[in-house]
Amino acid sequence: MTTASRLPHLVRGACAATIATYAALFSHVLAGGAMPAPLGIVAPLLLSLLVCVLLAGRKLSLTRLSISVMASQTLFHTLFVLGAVPSNGAGVPTGGPHQNHGQMAIALPAISGETVELIQGSTVMWASHAIGAVVTILFLYRGERTIHRLRVLAERIGLWLGRRLQAPLRAVPVRPPVRVQPRPARGWTVLAQLRASVLIRRGPPVLSGLSR
Repeated sequence: MTTASRLPHLVRGACAATIATYAALFSHVLAGGAMPAPLGIVAPLLLSLLVCVLLAGRKLSLTRLSISVMASQTLFHTLFVLGAVPSNGAGVPTGGPHQNHGQMAIALPAISGETVELIQGSTVMWASHAIGAVVTILFLYRGERTIHRLRVLAERIGLWLGRRLQAPLRAVPVRPPVRVQPRPARGWTVLAQLRASVLIRRGPPVLSGLSR
């Protein structure tokens, strides 16, 4: 597969992943979930890019698009909860004795019973994610079909304008002259002969005075 043939489904997968990420984040926060940390947004976005690009084909498919968006919503909810900043600021420091050598410690939220309950989610949370998935699928599917139709319309308009602009520039075909053979008419021929005989026989008038 060449780079030119990969470009359409790469663009389709990247657009689907980006829009699905922000739709899932909006649905998650709207349902009462905590705002995740930057890592909790970047990680789902990267996974979504991988999933959407793998499922995206050369042509638009509603089935593949639906599977990628629904899988992304499920992964997003889990990673959003794990990446959310806890309200009490508690975390598990990692680094140990290497902190003295200038290495930065990363505090990860502890996976407690409350976190597991948040991962499982409530009915409102999953309903919000389901609505977000449906809206995302419709937006991506309808949007790409509209872009495809606009591209086809632009190509047709371009071809029509090209034909209109090239029509005056075309050379007019020159036809060879057609020789027309005159058809003799009997009446005109006789009249022409009589007129010619009169002109030949005609001379100066004879003076009557000189003859006497």
